[in-house]
Amino acid sequence: MPKKTGYACACPGTDFCEVAPFECEKVSSSISSQDLVASELVSCTIEPGGACSKVDFLNVYNKCVNVYIDGIKQGCIETVPVESDVNDAYGYADAKATSIDTVEMDFINMRFICTMADGELHFCVIYGNWQLGEDVYNEPDKKQFNRKIKSHVTASFPLNLEILDDPSGFYSGDGTTDIYTSHVHYVYKSDGFCVGPVLGDGSGIRTHFYDVNKMFGVNVQTCDESNDLIINLGKWYWQDHVANPSADLDSTGRANGDEQVTVEMRPTCSCGLNQALLL
Repeated sequence: MPKKTGYACACPGTDFCEVAPFECEKVSSSISSQDLVASELVSCTIEPGGACSKVDFLNVYNKCVNVYIDGIKQGCIETVPVESDVNDAYGYADAKATSIDTVEMDFINMRFICTMADGELHFCVIYGNWQLGEDVYNEPDKKQFNRKIKSHVTASFPLNLEILDDPSGFYSGDGTTDIYTSHVHYVYKSDGFCVGPVLGDGSGIRTHFYDVNKMFGVNVQTCDESNDLIINLGKWYWQDHVANPSADLDSTGRANGDEQVTVEMRPTCSCGLNQALLL
């Protein structure tokens, strides 16, 4: 990895911020594509002598979240701010998500929400994009009830199921540290869920997706703070990570029913900084 020097902030400290040397990883600004590939991370040497700005809420990290896919840090996202209702960033209505302008079809789309009224964090997953599915698939394909995915969400603290998209799916473990879900949908439909509140203490949340069918991979979403719009940070494809794509995936590169991936989200004080002091 190339080295990049000159950064001076590290955390946490007494007030979630201190100056100290350590290593970090960040996505290279020279990447032309939005694909998330571990080799495209830059190794930074943090140098003492700079000043840090404190987070908005001193008891939690609620603005930035580091993303790890199958144990490898892939980037850092910013949380989507809403006043008090998680659904403002999901838009559940008529058994589907409506806040899907940037949601990718046949991907596991993930975003973190911050309800500003209380500073709490919430984790949301949207499977597929029903609007795109309606546009690009012919009628016979639309009738295939074959988009399938299960998940196991774990944390060191109890989580609540906050949005069920839709209630006919399988959900268990509400109010515990282990939540299980199972969804099946048509390409012209979508499914998903939200859980929370997630503690902003750096401990994070882990989701294992398994028995996946007809999905390309993971789409990690972030927030453009200049206009508070949800945008895509990048995509992770099974085709780039399975041992034998031609045998393990279908002819289009989608999962064929038994693929799995683990995504871990760890709140942090600032994007681009290593969390070695928190782990």
